[in-house]
Amino acid sequence: MTKKITTTLFILFLILMPVTGVSAQSVAKGMSANGATGLNSTPTARIGWEQAKLGIDLGYKYTGASHIPMISVSFLGAAEAGITADIQSGAAGAPVSVDFLFTGKYQFFKSGNAALAGGGNLQFVNGATAGQVYLASTNAGQFFDWPANTTIVIGTTFPDFFNNYPIDFSMGFEMSLWPSVFMDLVHLLVDFANYSYSISPAGTISTARGILNAGIRIDPIKVSGFRFNIDLAGTDLLDASRGFMIGASFGFALL
Repeated sequence: MTKKITTTLFILFLILMPVTGVSAQSVAKGMSANGATGLNSTPTARIGWEQAKLGIDLGYKYTGASHIPMISVSFLGAAEAGITADIQSGAAGAPVSVDFLFTGKYQFFKSGNAALAGGGNLQFVNGATAGQVYLASTNAGQFFDWPANTTIVIGTTFPDFFNNYPIDFSMGFEMSLWPSVFMDLVHLLVDFANYSYSISPAGTISTARGILNAGIRIDPIKVSGFRFNIDLAGTDLLDASRGFMIGASFGFALL
């Protein structure tokens, strides 16, 4: 237990350290595991297309036990909504199950790369229905002179809220790795949460303990109005159930 607490405090220190610094930094936007614009499984306060009246993003994640296609639409430069299918193969011989997640987010403040947003999702999982609401804050800074952004999310999940009032909490950290070498193409993504992308996640992304996911986002195309990136991550890295998640997403500004 002591080792886990020490590890957790160290992770929180690394995540919180970049919050002081310059006000505008590089961001590699992509789709989190449930389809919202975010990190590995944590949504950020950013939306897919903040400089366009209308934009669209399509993505896919694979966890070893689940195929997760997703689509999201950004509109009015401040909101996004999307749908994600979680196609779980289950154990050998088990039938394939398909869960659906509907996501939404509204960004009510933005200054440079700092933003505040309210969001949530509605989940139809194994015949059950659940919903999450949250408030996300994303701030820009530097870490050893490398552009970095930190995100804090707080919320709750229904109907669990009515049973002892549990709180959903996560922190996320995005940093451009060696930008002078990689030309701002490779970003480190780390998030630590007490909730997962779904109330019934597949593969190794557990909901039982603190969940640490870490990986990289490769953002190889710098073209106005178009985005493409590749995500490679290790999941649930503090537990024996650790695994992986790979994915890709691309999008266009339509208006």
